[in-house]
Order: sequence, then C-alpha cells, then structure tokens
Amino acid sequence: MGSLSQFIVEDSVKEKLDDAFTKAKSAGTWIEYLDDCHFFLVKAKSENAKLSFQGAGELVQFYYSDVISISDDDDVIHKGINLLNQMLDMCREIYKRECPDWHQQLVGSSLLSRCFLPAIKHSNKDVVYFGMKEILQLIESSVCKDVMKMDGIVPAIIEVISDHATRATPVAKNALIKLCQTEEGLHSVFANRHSLDAMTKVAARSDTAKFIIYEVVQQSCMLGSSQLSMISNSGWLDALVEEASCGDTLSNMVALQLLSGLMENDGALQHLTAAGVLAKLNTSLQLAHSQPGSLAAIHIPDLLKAFGRVGSNRPEFLCEEYSGVVTIMLECCTRPAADSSLAVIAFETLTQVAFTFPGKKRLHYDYNSELKACLVGVGEKMVNGMMAERVRYLGAIINMLDTQQMPNDRIELDELSELMQCWYSFLFPCGSIAPLNKMIRLPFPEIHLQAYELLTVLTKYNWGFKLIAAHNGLLEYLLDRSAGQDKRSKEAKYGVVSALVQQMEQLQEIAGERIIHKLCTYRRKGAY
Repeated sequence: MGSLSQFIVEDSVKEKLDDAFTKAKSAGTWIEYLDDCHFFLVKAKSENAKLSFQGAGELVQFYYSDVISISDDDDVIHKGINLLNQMLDMCREIYKRECPDWHQQLVGSSLLSRCFLPAIKHSNKDVVYFGMKEILQLIESSVCKDVMKMDGIVPAIIEVISDHATRATPVAKNALIKLCQTEEGLHSVFANRHSLDAMTKVAARSDTAKFIIYEVVQQSCMLGSSQLSMISNSGWLDALVEEASCGDTLSNMVALQLLSGLMENDGALQHLTAAGVLAKLNTSLQLAHSQPGSLAAIHIPDLLKAFGRVGSNRPEFLCEEYSGVVTIMLECCTRPAADSSLAVIAFETLTQVAFTFPGKKRLHYDYNSELKACLVGVGEKMVNGMMAERVRYLGAIINMLDTQQMPNDRIELDELSELMQCWYSFLFPCGSIAPLNKMIRLPFPEIHLQAYELLTVLTKYNWGFKLIAAHNGLLEYLLDRSAGQDKRSKEAKYGVVSALVQQMEQLQEIAGERIIHKLCTYRRKGAY
C-alpha cells in the first residue's frame, strides 16, 4: 500500500514505482520520492497511461494520513499536497468524460470523511485550502446532499472562516452560500444547533471573522424568501441590523454597506421595514445631517447609499414614507466645494431613485425647485469641477436621463420625454447639445466614452434625437473614422450612429440626404 503503481497501472513502470516507494518508506524520507512521483505523473499524463480511480482514492487517503497529516516538515506537506492535487486533477479529466457519477464515486471512496474533512481541520494553511477546495467542488455537484450528511462538516467549514488570513476563507464562505441554495443546506447552516454555535464562536474571535459571517448572512438572504425567513429566525439578520447602529464606527459602516445590498431585494426590504430598520436608519441620517463635522456625519454617505438602494427598488415608497431622506440627498448635492465628495455620492444616489419612470415623476413633481437647483449645480460642476468628479457626474447623468423600462403607453412616453427634456435643460444651458459635442472630442477616454453613451440615451427621446440629428458638426465627427482610433471609442461611436439610423423616418425629416447616406454606409461597414 502506497506505491504509485496503484494509480499508474502500467507493467512497464510498476517495478520502478514500487522500488522508489519501498526505499522512501524504509528511509523515512519523502522529499525526493514526492519529486519522483511528480515526474512519473507528468510522464503518465503525456503518454495517456492507464490509470486506476480506485487506486487514486486509496493513495490520496494513504499519503494524507501516513505522510502529510503526521509531518512537521513544510516541504513534505507542500509537495504532498501538490501530489494529491495532481492525482485528483488527472482523475477529473478522465472521469468527467467517461464517468457521469464521478462525484458519487469520490464520496463513496471515503475520501470526504478520511481526507477532505480532516484536512480542513489541519494546522497547515495549505492543507486546509486543499481540503476546502475539494469540499466546495463536491457541494457544487450532484452529491451535495451526501456532503451534508457527513457528521460535523458544516461546523468544520464555518471554523475555516476564523482564520481569515488564509486562501481557504473565501472558499469556505462560498461553500456556505452554496449550501444555502437548497432547503437541506440552508437548514444545515442556519437551523442546526452545532452550526449556529460554531458561527457564534467564530464571530467572537475577531471582527473580520464576524463580518465574513455577516457576508454569508447577507448573500444568503438574497437567495429567496425561504432563506430570508430561516436566517431571520436564526437571529443572525437581527445581529447584522444591530451592528449598523451599535459598536464602533468602522463596524457601523461595514454593516450599513451589507444592509444596503439587501435593500434591493423585495423580501428583505419588507422584512427590514417591518423590523423598524429603515426607521432607525432614517433617524441616524437625520441626526448625522443635523450635526455636520461630528463623528455621526461620517455615516452619511453609507446611509444615503442604503436609501438609494431602497429608492431604486421602490421609489414611490421612499418618496412617500421617507421624504426627508430625499430632501437630504438634494441638499447634499448642493453642498459647497468643501463637501464635494459627499455631493457626488448624493447625486449618484439620487439617480438610483430616478432610474425608473415612477421615480422620475415623484422627484419632478414633489421636489421640483430643489431638483432644479441640484441639476443646475451639477451642470456647473460638469464645466468647472475636477476631472475625477466630472467623470462620476457624467456617469450619474446617464443613469438620471436613462430609464430602466420605457413606458408602452403613448401618453406616459410623451410625459417621460418632456420631463427628460426639462432635466437636460437644467443640466446643460438652454438644452444645447454643444457641451456633449465638446466632450466627445476630449482626449480623455473616461469622458468621451460616457459622452457617447449619453448621446445614445438621448436618441430614445424625440427632442434628443432632433438635437443630435440637426447638429452637422457632431454628425461629421461621428462619421470621421480617423477620430477616436481605439476599440472602445469606435464601438461607442458606432452605437450612436446605429441608434440614429434605426429611426430612419425621423432622421429623414431632419438631416440631409448626404449625411443620411454617410450614416447608413458607416453603419453597414461596421465599427471598424
């Protein structure tokens, strides 16, 4: 037991393999032998040698239990793990093609219980990563239920998170989230006493480990209503909510960021609303906003982002129930230059609320004067602001003027078009296309690419289409293939030209025959 001839079943190399193993075992030195094994495996792979899956299973268990797990030599452990990886990878290549129930055979070979599970409890980080990687592959396969039946495996996976500095930690986190995709797996993580005890112990060891647990909570909650309900019953969702309002400043900020992700999920948002979470966040925001310069004010960006997610999901709910939050967003947008970073964040958040037609209407009719002041101010910053801010503002303007889903009703479509024309005129003086004509000519990709994208958005509205189609200088620049030689610029220009040509009837009413012919030719020849 132990010779590589159990895996490479070729008579031509059996004697060499057996002799090499016998010498290594009798001498008790494995380094050279493991190097020899690597050589033989590479050779076997290149020559398509006959391999034994059963032999591989036996050898992986042997080398783990009799060499790796009892060694205190890092070189032996490292080379031993490489050997196990090499054998298992060779098996995968063969059995994925030839054996549909490959993972079932892997579990049936006792590798899970005798090798992979003990490996994730090992003190060496490379060994833990090896075991965790193999377990994740099994969880992602058809044998996930068999993995969950293994006594103590879920608490053991949770324990891996406690050593957050290792490569195995994100693998363990992904494994837990994958388990929560099924009812049985969800129960094994969030309704099993031993698993919940393990989570509590791991979270108590460090803030980093605690927030990795919270990441599992957040991402699992977003999987569906069953997950949300069970995780809520476990108490871990309430713990995350509590973290956002208690403890140190950094913990508050990270918890808020995680909660923000949940706000886009209808079920999670309803739960958080019913639990009074939004009310607490609203109180925190109002307090922080009333005390500029205070420690509480540090949380304003994250609080705004959290409510921005609410607004993108349910804009009418936000405007009706938390109108004060929208008012703060608008006020922050017009803050003086000293708060320029907060102003950008506030405007980016506001555009999330405005990304749907209902959201646009509520903002326009309920906050008309404040919104106008905000947009006029943003327009001025697009001219006078720092380059990095202009880039972010332009990206937010694209979201502001675009719409997630255009209305099917003609009356609503006309109303939307009228609103967007009004907003555009606030942003750019007299509603002129000239600012965008300048931006697409700038040598900065981060600006001119977004300017092209905004032009494409404007073609969705009659007034925007007319502005572009009636500007000969802009059209000539779009048609000039010598301008904008990089791949992304060419594709962006082509997108604008295609959007114009697709509305040929309207184009014929505005542009001359020569320009129309050039646009059609440009589109036919493609971006390059």
